[in-house]
Amino acid sequence: MRTLAARLDNWLLPIIATLLVFLQIGYSFGEPSHVIFVPWILRRIDPTLLTQDWFVNTIPHHFNSIRFMAALGRHVSLPLATLVLHVLFLLLFFWVAHRIIDHLFGDRRVFFVALFLFLRWGTDGLGGNPLWGNYLVQHNAAVPVCLLAFYLVLKNRPLAAALACAAATWIHIQLGALTMLVVGIGMLFAWRQTGLRTILLGGAVFLLAVAPTVLEQWRLYMAGPSPLSAAEYVYIHAVMRHPHHLIPSSWFGSEYYRFVVLLVMAAWAADWRREPHRTVLAWFAAIFLLCIIGTVFVEIVPVKLVTKLQLWRMTVFVKFFAVAYTARFLLTALEEQGAWKRIAALAVLATPNFSIIGACAAWLLALRATRTWQWVLGLFAAGWIAAVSLAGSLTRGMPIRLFWHHFGIRWDELGMLAACLAVLAAVLWRSNRRLTPALLGLFLLVRAWTWGPYYAYDHPPADEWYQLCQWIKAQTPRDAIFITPPFLGGFQLFAERAEVANYKCVPLIETDLVEWKRRLQDLSGWTDLRCSGWVECGSKLAGGYASQREPVFLRLARQYHAQYVITSQPGHRLNFPELHRIGDFAVYRAPL
Repeated sequence: MRTLAARLDNWLLPIIATLLVFLQIGYSFGEPSHVIFVPWILRRIDPTLLTQDWFVNTIPHHFNSIRFMAALGRHVSLPLATLVLHVLFLLLFFWVAHRIIDHLFGDRRVFFVALFLFLRWGTDGLGGNPLWGNYLVQHNAAVPVCLLAFYLVLKNRPLAAALACAAATWIHIQLGALTMLVVGIGMLFAWRQTGLRTILLGGAVFLLAVAPTVLEQWRLYMAGPSPLSAAEYVYIHAVMRHPHHLIPSSWFGSEYYRFVVLLVMAAWAADWRREPHRTVLAWFAAIFLLCIIGTVFVEIVPVKLVTKLQLWRMTVFVKFFAVAYTARFLLTALEEQGAWKRIAALAVLATPNFSIIGACAAWLLALRATRTWQWVLGLFAAGWIAAVSLAGSLTRGMPIRLFWHHFGIRWDELGMLAACLAVLAAVLWRSNRRLTPALLGLFLLVRAWTWGPYYAYDHPPADEWYQLCQWIKAQTPRDAIFITPPFLGGFQLFAERAEVANYKCVPLIETDLVEWKRRLQDLSGWTDLRCSGWVECGSKLAGGYASQREPVFLRLARQYHAQYVITSQPGHRLNFPELHRIGDFAVYRAPL
């Protein structure tokens, strides 16, 4: 009976966690990354669809998943298949997470506290890649499989870990291969325990399992013509399109601050000289070494292969383990004697604001210090963070660097902190046995107070852009080509019609990347588009497209064989036959 109860518990916890994730962030089909991948899938399900679209006829990203979803979509509804897979990967994630945390700490409360922290603080690593999201993409599908590899290494099953890394590589080649590299480095650190022969055998098993897909992707993505220099490639692919993933110098300082706060709290949660924590520390070191490489050989000495590997993506696993260790740290603080320690720990649990979290964490470290320098350092850090937070709070709206605004604290956040702290203190002051139901109840109260998330089974929010695309889908020929605002994505998915280009849908092959940039320049009127990221590039594309007049659109229509033009600004009216208008959007027929 005890074994059966344990097995039920092992699956009940992932189910509860998955339900809480849906309650926290909702679910949507057709969200931002879907506008890139789903058109490729639709094209393979129905070869007569999007035959004239340039982007959809390029080589797709992560084509293993594109093929798989297309094969699945021929037999079941694509939204249904996507939802089911999304749920299954979430269940796998939380099952593995529960097993890892149980192996590291042997305390199920750590799992619930870590889950609560993820729900309150978010799951993004450095570079904007999350552990999970409100929609399914290849990264989110590969993460739980990679975590399974980490778990199998902790259980001293290197061959099974190699197979898990291979499975992840078939889903997401960068994430799976880099995970194998990291766990391999970790095993080499403990080669006496694992055995060098076993490590080499695991590497051989991995290479054998991934060889078909790695060789095919190398041929498609790496062996083709290279018209761009390394610096030009990094500019278009990384600086212009993906700075949020690939250019660390463009990220806000507050992102690094939040990450460091997590690492500092995690550092106090275990004896890192002992196993299995020493293995986790080796993984941290390997990932941070990859991040250094991913900075130097992208921003300083550009290398195409390093850029394509997206090495900072691996920090999602640092985030996972750091939050787990932070949960253990807070539980330990709650169990210690001293009212101020417990108040500081509860305050960290009670707020998602990292200015408050950082100050309370530093204060807590000072209270737990065993040496004078630790006490002084903790108080100094708490005071410094409090001073920066005060400066950020008092200068909101002023024309100063945005770095300071990120540390600001609003009055409603202080009120929410006081209310949540009072609830947690009232329930937990006498005993920590009620910690799990207290955190669950607090999460539900906050979720009810802040309203619910968005849920959509088969489409994104039905805004004016989506409504316009649905009209086009119903009223225009399937082989029509449209000139669309280049800063808007989703036209191929929502309207199922071809377009010239858009900023969101960027190809991977260098020759296609050159063509993509040229098309954006044609649509926006720029002779050499120079920008970085969505905000800057979107602004330039929107302004340039809105300034185009009838002669330019006629030239573009002839050049790209387009029959229709869409405008998105209220003052951007064309002397063409207007077919339909919704809000600021209008559809015109190009008079060729």
